[in-house]
Amino acid sequence: MLAVLLLGCAFLFGANIFRGNTGNPYESGQTQILRRGQIFKTSNDYLRLFGITASEHWWDEPLPHHEGVIIWSPEYHHPCWHNDGQPDSLMPTITEWWTPADSSDCSETADLKNLSEAERLLLTEERNAQLYFTVMRTNELRITFMKNLVDTGYVFLGIYRTDPIRSDSTHIVWERIADECDLCNLTYLQQLRH
Repeated sequence: MLAVLLLGCAFLFGANIFRGNTGNPYESGQTQILRRGQIFKTSNDYLRLFGITASEHWWDEPLPHHEGVIIWSPEYHHPCWHNDGQPDSLMPTITEWWTPADSSDCSETADLKNLSEAERLLLTEERNAQLYFTVMRTNELRITFMKNLVDTGYVFLGIYRTDPIRSDSTHIVWERIADECDLCNLTYLQQLRH
């Protein structure tokens, strides 16, 4: 009798563990909080937490059902999108600006190699101004995972919004406004807007 009781308890315990480990916090009803400094090997490792399967636009993915919230995965010191900041304190701010580069890491500018210096300067000014006005108009929030900051994977840095005082048409300054992201209560993100 005791053996049957123990076997039944073991079965129920195992079933609860299996049911609670679905990989998607929404399906299991569990609380799952991302904390600043968590490291992920691939973009799919964190995108699946938001219900997003493999994406070719892993660096800039809209959060489903949350307009104006982006899952952002900038690369630290990217040759075109520079993404500068203080790595020792996990980037309390990220300064982002674009420049065309003659680099294989910057496929979007591979066809710009034959531009004159004046044309490159004009293109740079136009691209950064377009980004600035778009971001200021949309009042985006960015759930940020930076690539190549602490290793070759992605580190969760927190939730960012623009700093309108330090940003202008030449660069955007993103400021961290939250160190954590509760995956089971994403509606609170709207409270973090300007």
